[in-house]
Amino acid sequence: MKPKPPDALKSPHAARAPKAAPAPTDPSFPAWCRALPLAVAMATHGCASIVTKAEPFECSSGAVESMERLGWEIGQKFDFQLDERCPKYAPCVFKLGGPVTGWVPDDYNQPKAPPGTLFYGRIYVTEEKNGAPISLQAIYDHVELPGKGKVPVCIVSGPMRVSVFKDGTARTGNWSNGYTVTSWGPGEGGAY
Repeated sequence: MKPKPPDALKSPHAARAPKAAPAPTDPSFPAWCRALPLAVAMATHGCASIVTKAEPFECSSGAVESMERLGWEIGQKFDFQLDERCPKYAPCVFKLGGPVTGWVPDDYNQPKAPPGTLFYGRIYVTEEKNGAPISLQAIYDHVELPGKGKVPVCIVSGPMRVSVFKDGTARTGNWSNGYTVTSWGPGEGGAY
């Protein structure tokens, strides 16, 4: 049996353990590093990866074709609830930039978007005052009619006034309407 070489003969190029960075609670942690997350959050209205403000957009040609196949005209108005998770006709709390699934209740009579129709999209801030949202709109990019698959569309809900804003959420009514569009930008309402 061969003896093992002593530890003192290890290569001088052996990997060294990296020095651990100080924890944010450590007094040696730089103060500007503690303030950076707050500054980023304030500049972006929350998490930097979540878009909460509506951006102008052009509808894709596929979505325009889908709306034509459905027999929908540009500017067509539909009545619906902004999100199926909320009570019908009642106020609802929405996470800004979060997903919403609009739905057409059983008592709505509109043949081109019958009861049970689902609209898939996100809810965005479209108007602010003193840094707080005062108006929201849902932008729906897909629809699913009863018994049919999901297809791309471009529908923008009417503006909804915010009654309460807290911690990245906003409270507003759940009943709305929306319009088919080919392009849209904040401040245009349901313009097409």
